[in-house]
Amino acid sequence: MVRAVVLRLRYPRNRVRPTTLGIYFIIMSLVVGMAAVNTGNNVLFLVFSLMLSALVISGISSRAAMRRLSMARRIPETIYAGTPFSEALSITNGKRLFPTVSLRLSSPIATGTVFLPHLPPRTTRTLVLEHQYSKRGVAEVPAVECRSHYPFGLFERKRMEPGKESVVVFPRIERIVPFFPEREGGHGDFMARLKGEGEDLYQIREYVPGESARAIDWKASSRVARIMARDFHRNANLRVTLIVDASSTSPADHDAIETQISLAASIIDFLYHSHISYQLLSTSGDVAFGLGPLQYREALSHLALLPVSDPESGGAFRKSLSASRIHDSIPLFFSARATVRDLPVKAYRVLAAEKSTPVATSDGVEA
Repeated sequence: MVRAVVLRLRYPRNRVRPTTLGIYFIIMSLVVGMAAVNTGNNVLFLVFSLMLSALVISGISSRAAMRRLSMARRIPETIYAGTPFSEALSITNGKRLFPTVSLRLSSPIATGTVFLPHLPPRTTRTLVLEHQYSKRGVAEVPAVECRSHYPFGLFERKRMEPGKESVVVFPRIERIVPFFPEREGGHGDFMARLKGEGEDLYQIREYVPGESARAIDWKASSRVARIMARDFHRNANLRVTLIVDASSTSPADHDAIETQISLAASIIDFLYHSHISYQLLSTSGDVAFGLGPLQYREALSHLALLPVSDPESGGAFRKSLSASRIHDSIPLFFSARATVRDLPVKAYRVLAAEKSTPVATSDGVEA
């Protein structure tokens, strides 16, 4: 009840203001009215009455067009910073006889506007409005603004439709190269690329339209004259530990910290789609090993709400790391200032694909 009252005061259902054309029209109406009074000319009185009638008809028509409009908003559950997302707006005209004409919808975070020229009575239309948040964290869902200049463009009538209280915006997903160091033996510190969801071939089957072209087995396709695809075994034994140090020594480091958090989120996104188990260790808490969408949302929500801590907290966090916390997994380290030499365990750094290939380096070598 209290929230409804606050929203009604903050976002009034209807606001009316004259447009630039409407201001000129009102001024001209006053000039004509003064001239009619001063001269007593019947023609001027007739023109003045017509102009006043136009103002009255414009106000009544615009109010009637915006009456009995209802809107349902559907926002996706997963939202990333710096990535446009689509919100579905279902607008219903509940009037029996009169249509709603010339509606324009927008919001403060929208990348554009949506125009609805005509909405017949007792009809529902679904429109898509694109939004974009620039930063991660908890963000308020702004109200959607419906504007109409109907019928003459003299007045602009606004209607505000509030949204949810807030949403969690996940960090930006960067483009990375999916390379990881091999775990034990064989090639030491060399890099091993993961193919698909695993390294061992599971089966060859018929290609399903919409899959990635990388899954196509061209030799098998040429033998059977059909497009065939490869499936691989899951990486059941591969596990990854993400170590995120969000400590800062100065406000100038905040952009670098946001970049590291974004890279950590990108690795989580890759691990999720590759069905690889992972855990997250950060300066504000841990997320245990796991797989699946619940683990994905928990880890990204943790990064979205991860605060920037002081240098003392970062130093204590790095000293607390040990081999027992890594649990025989591949450790990936994300930090704005600290290097892997500052850790008591061996770890790897991750860089964006635009900066370096491959993206994992070890033993304190900064690529």
